[in-house]
Amino acid sequence: MEVHKHKFIKWPRGNAIHQTLQDFKHLRPKAFPGAFMALDGCHIKIPTPWNKRTRMRHVDQRCYINRKHVASVVLQGICDSNQKFTNIFAGWPGASHDARIFRKSNIGVALNGPLQNLVPENCYILADSAYPLSDNVMVPYHDNGALTPEKHNFNRILNSSRVVIKLTFGKLLERFR
Repeated sequence: MEVHKHKFIKWPRGNAIHQTLQDFKHLRPKAFPGAFMALDGCHIKIPTPWNKRTRMRHVDQRCYINRKHVASVVLQGICDSNQKFTNIFAGWPGASHDARIFRKSNIGVALNGPLQNLVPENCYILADSAYPLSDNVMVPYHDNGALTPEKHNFNRILNSSRVVIKLTFGKLLERFR
């Protein structure tokens, strides 16, 4: 599988970068300016890892139990506006925070290191508020009930463009139901 993933999961390069930006502009009537990709994580249900047959009896059980009290591992994905994954990172225990997984992922490390140019200038990977705001990752304002109309509108436009990653995960998970 590792051999074949690079045939299907590719980060855009060259002319594909321009096309990715154009496609995001036309995704919604009012697209988020500079939207390049969308980022999120989803939980993949697993058999309890402390089951005798898994030979992982010494694993801390709590680290695999997610907020819905289900044993899982996290699949982090980044997709383009055409619902194609451009990066995946999988296997962290279900209780892990999205921000930590992102920081430790190959793309998180690359964006904070010498490969910052993976995202074009003035463009962003759109994410939810669980992720850290950075030069390359745009997240919504935290809604504490007192957002200004401008911030509320910002969040609405960002989230309507970001929904593409939810749809992409939905398509992926549907294939395994």
